Amino acid sequence: MNKHTVNQTAEILIALGIALFLEGFLTIEWTYPYCLSQSDGPAYAALGMPLPYLMRDGARSSAYYFMPHAYIFNVVLLSGLVFLGVRCVRNRATLPNVKWVRPTAGLIGSLSVVAHVAYLSLAVSTDSYQPAPILQLQGYFRYAELRPAAVIVTYNEPENSPCTPSRFWYPTGWRPKTLGYLR
Repeated sequence: MNKHTVNQTAEILIALGIALFLEGFLTIEWTYPYCLSQSDGPAYAALGMPLPYLMRDGARSSAYYFMPHAYIFNVVLLSGLVFLGVRCVRNRATLPNVKWVRPTAGLIGSLSVVAHVAYLSLAVSTDSYQPAPILQLQGYFRYAELRPAAVIVTYNEPENSPCTPSRFWYPTGWRPKTLGYLR
């Protein structure tokens, strides 16, 4: 590999590592109408930045519904934004002409990616993260009804992620939806 390819690969890996770190520690809590009136039991927040992809399963204590495609989209989008920032810093900063700086940073980025993939693989294989095509609960909420409620600092999943009610998004509150087969 030539020097340009190594530097560009290092920048991509650095951006991916930073994006995974950001997504893991800083996320958005998403609300839905049922959070205002939890008459049939507790409601749990959906989490994800910029799109929601994770929600606690109320039936099992340490299980989460996980949308892998939304998660991958989030990571790719955040990585692209971070990559632009890394490029901007690299173009403006005067780095010492030391050969080991970029490859070492790329190695750190790749190790963080490998560790994160291993964590997700373990979570999915142990059913802690149950892959789901969409976050929804028939009769209570749909994915399209999720609205951002707060930016929270966490590491992937909080111990208890109750849903934050939002009168701003849902001034009329929650009304039970009739199911098609009950009409």
